[in-house]
Amino acid sequence: WSAPRQDPVKAFLGWAQAFSEELKRIHPASAASRVARLIRHEYHLQWSLATLGRRFHVTPSQLRRGFTREFGVSIHEYQQVMRVKAAIEHVRNGNIEATALEAGYGSKKNFYRAFRRVTGLTPAAFRRLSHERALHVVESLAAAPPRRAIAADRRR
Repeated sequence: WSAPRQDPVKAFLGWAQAFSEELKRIHPASAASRVARLIRHEYHLQWSLATLGRRFHVTPSQLRRGFTREFGVSIHEYQQVMRVKAAIEHVRNGNIEATALEAGYGSKKNFYRAFRRVTGLTPAAFRRLSHERALHVVESLAAAPPRRAIAADRRR
């Protein structure tokens, strides 16, 4: 008797997907991970601890402690890094004030402060970099988790 043969790659991918779904069901993502995902997608909005706590059914203090423990930075610092990461492409060629507003900053001054804190450069200094140096800054920011980007700034 011969069992129907299945492509081993398809069989493995099916198993991996089923395993992943079961793992997510048994071990759901932490509130901190869900908040981080929300901030990555909705970085331009203002999020308070109280609002996030209500949305993810935890107290603000539980969320603050859990987020800092899991990501090594506060929710506010994490959001700053996500905003700068999203805006950095537009800084080189676009209007800095429009880029600041689009990234969720209320003023150019606040954007400059956050940009410098995350990258170590002002937006104007970033614009003056050669293409290769600017690409290096972008790649290092993309590769570094927020805790490294902010920790590096704290050492300066």
